[in-house]
Amino acid sequence: MKKIEKYQILDHGVDHAQYFPGCGTMFTEFQDVATGVGDTAAEALEDALESLAQCDWDTSTITETLDDEESACDGCEYDRDDRERGDPDECDGCELHYYVSVRVR
Repeated sequence: MKKIEKYQILDHGVDHAQYFPGCGTMFTEFQDVATGVGDTAAEALEDALESLAQCDWDTSTITETLDDEESACDGCEYDRDDRERGDPDECDGCELHYYVSVRVR
């Protein structure tokens, strides 16, 4: 398992799935990056850390957490319609996601 000497967490916020530009390591001191996707920043960070672990990085040293209060669907028209109908957990058709990247070396 590869030990993480240094890391950087990038909170990209909410973006449409079709327009998220991605994240890389070019011109940085880092050698690998994983971008996580979720409904909240906390879910996206967890997804990114799982991806790094699958690439044999020891992510146990990364103990930071991100907020899970803001949902990607908070500004989504589908979510607003569902809330008006009384179903706050339903967000069918929404293509907004929360993105968080973790760069490591």
